[in-house]
Amino acid sequence: MDEEIRRYIDVLQELISRSGTSKREIERSVGWAKSSLTKLLKGQWEIKLRQLLELLQVLRVEPLVFYRLVYKEIPLSDRLMEGLSQGHAPDPILLPPAMSEEELDRRIEESVHKAIRASEKDSPAPPKK
Repeated sequence: MDEEIRRYIDVLQELISRSGTSKREIERSVGWAKSSLTKLLKGQWEIKLRQLLELLQVLRVEPLVFYRLVYKEIPLSDRLMEGLSQGHAPDPILLPPAMSEEELDRRIEESVHKAIRASEKDSPAPPKK
């Protein structure tokens, strides 16, 4: 199974198990056939975006929060799940802080200089004439 798909499935599996709702109950709420969630979580069935959004709605998870969980921008913690189940967005402290333009410029310049130094170190000496 593709690593990208595995990440999505892992987060869905965790959200489902922490929801305290049975798979069958979730399937009924979304209007899916019996065993659909099992097939999805085994990677045997690919869902459409609309179906994912419906599933997230039943799990009471905002799509933005879901994607941040998938890409590990925020941790999947009991505290986060408790807030989600009560309809709250994640605490701002869980989200990565924004970087100032000056800090971004400084980091880019530092990275470029580091790359130049590394390439100069790795390049062979010029041939002697």
